[in-house]
Amino acid sequence: MLFTCYIIPKPNIPGALRWIMYINPVRYGFEALLMNEFDTLNGTCSMLIPSGPAYLNISLANQVCAMVGAQLGQNFVDGNLITELSYDYYHSNLWRDFSVVCAFFVGFLIILFTATEFNTTSAFDTAVTLLKQGTRAAEAVDEATAVTTLPLITLSIFVADQL
Repeated sequence: MLFTCYIIPKPNIPGALRWIMYINPVRYGFEALLMNEFDTLNGTCSMLIPSGPAYLNISLANQVCAMVGAQLGQNFVDGNLITELSYDYYHSNLWRDFSVVCAFFVGFLIILFTATEFNTTSAFDTAVTLLKQGTRAAEAVDEATAVTTLPLITLSIFVADQL
């Protein structure tokens, strides 16, 4: 979330670290969601400037909302202006961002499938033998050697110590 331009705005990210913003898939998803929500939003102002008891007879043409993107004479703020001025996000990038998120998803799937196809070393390294409980009826006793055999269940598990 640090390099999605939410915590640190785009102009404030140092130039040497700005490349991280472009390889972050969360940034594109965040921009797409934000633009989808703010596109048709017109936020009403809760406070106009100037306000107070001395300014009761002032017209709306001489007041402005105390919010980013406010325009003189309007008691609302356009959602597109808020995102453009606060985050440098534009509604025209909505489908581009969606496509980039889909491309990252497909790319990560390809990496996952490739890695699981070629990494077979830990698939069957360790086998643990467990005795199945409650199978006394299936016991067979060998009279000559006096060996008791029970049905066995073999499980393959991944042991974290082998990493």
